[in-house]
Amino acid sequence: MPTRCWYCRRACRSCRPSSSRRRCTGTLSDAHDARYEPPADARLGIAHPLLLPVELREAFGRQFGDYEILQPFEQLARETFTLRPDEAAGARIQRVEGREIATGAAIGLIDRGWLRGSADDGGVISTLVLPVDPTGLRAVLHLHPGMPVMQLSATPRQTLGEVTLQDSESRDVGFGRIDPVMCSELLRDLCRLAPFEP
Repeated sequence: MPTRCWYCRRACRSCRPSSSRRRCTGTLSDAHDARYEPPADARLGIAHPLLLPVELREAFGRQFGDYEILQPFEQLARETFTLRPDEAAGARIQRVEGREIATGAAIGLIDRGWLRGSADDGGVISTLVLPVDPTGLRAVLHLHPGMPVMQLSATPRQTLGEVTLQDSESRDVGFGRIDPVMCSELLRDLCRLAPFEP
């Protein structure tokens, strides 16, 4: 319980249509530091900055600064990304295509919720897959030359290919079907691999 309270006091919550933070007294406050009482049937969750208006993020940021509250993870200052119009309409993201990275960086995506793609006949994994919704949509990052199943880091460098969005039957579909928050997190992962302008 004490650990949970520590985290709860350092995160901004969403309770649509408003947001709140937990005070040290255990009560909730809004962006103006006034006491906030959510409706009885409210569902509280961790607020993603993409869903908070800039003014609200800044107000909570000032509040956290005034009380010298350090957040346990990037939340209010988290980078957010949106799809470009051509990406939203298409089934491919090419922002990182052709960029070379250390294989260890690609393996690091596994710690962020990505899964190893299927191995080919030679035992090489040439894709990493990110499940993006419960219907089976998944983002697929292509790698070259790929990673041997028996020792993922055997090849020191990978060249990134395009990122495609596929449905549960491996058909390409448009990225515009993904939730904006999930899309932002996908692009954030890619930007951490091979930096680009949001």
